[in-house]
Amino acid sequence: MNTKNIMTYIFIYIILYIQSIYSLDLTVNTTDIPGYLIHKYDKDKIVNRKGLRAFHGRNYYCRNDNCISFENGNGHPPLIEFPDENGNIKRYILETCGYEEPETFWYCSYRYKYNDTSSYRIKCYNDSDCFYNKCISQRCVYNGDSSVTHCDTIYKYFSIFEYSYIHCGKDYEEPCNKNSECSSNECGGTDIDICSLSVKEPSDSDENQFEKIEK
Repeated sequence: MNTKNIMTYIFIYIILYIQSIYSLDLTVNTTDIPGYLIHKYDKDKIVNRKGLRAFHGRNYYCRNDNCISFENGNGHPPLIEFPDENGNIKRYILETCGYEEPETFWYCSYRYKYNDTSSYRIKCYNDSDCFYNKCISQRCVYNGDSSVTHCDTIYKYFSIFEYSYIHCGKDYEEPCNKNSECSSNECGGTDIDICSLSVKEPSDSDENQFEKIEK
């Protein structure tokens, strides 16, 4: 082995060693999770899916017909407290990766800043750790068999009329085949088709000019 290869291996080892020191593993069982990394359960903010109303500026994650809303454009914490199938409050990993076999992941960071020198690494160890109930290689991934659905308020207009309605389907950046599969009602991409995270909303002038109809 020549000197160049030896130096390369030493450099890689040093980088991996530094990462292991300055990265803290974070799981659903971690006891001292910083508040900004978890959405705390509040029963007053849980809405039944049948009761969802078209409301611009918010999107919903629903599991077993229980829904929680988040503000559009601001993302969400990587962890969430949410009722399980039996109504018990449980902690889940909400941040979910796109996945393509055998080992291709995308659109998930799983690293969150702790301080100036270290960060958190979020890991799952069981399917039940994940909001979408699927864990692969310590990452939560989308699962077509999950009871989870994502919902958006879709805005449409025609001539002098406009209307808004709730549309539920796949999450933002989840793999898709057609528009109707996506909560945002828009599927597209380059190498892989994914659900768009862009949702059209009416402008102030639209709201004043058109007659609004909610479905």
